[in-house]
Amino acid sequence: MAIIDQRTFQLVKGSGNEEVTRQKQRELDFEGYLGKDIFLNTEDKEMDIMLVQMRWESKEHLMNFKKSDQHREGHKNRKPN
Repeated sequence: MAIIDQRTFQLVKGSGNEEVTRQKQRELDFEGYLGKDIFLNTEDKEMDIMLVQMRWESKEHLMNFKKSDQHREGHKNRKPN
C-alpha cells in the first residue's frame, strides 16, 4: 500500500505559480519515492494555497527520507512563504 505525505502551504497572494514551478523542478531521487502532485488554489482573496502530495512505497520509505541528510539539506535554505 502506498503512503501519501500531504502538505498545505499558504503563500503570498500572486506567488503561487512561481512556487509551483519551483516545486516541480525539485524532483527527488530517493528509494521508495513514487512521485508528487501539486495543486494550486488562487481563488482566495488574501493568499494562494498550494497543496503538495508526495507518494511513497511505504511508511518506512517516507520515514527514512525524513531522517535523511537529503531531507535536511532541502530545508536548509528554505525561503519563507
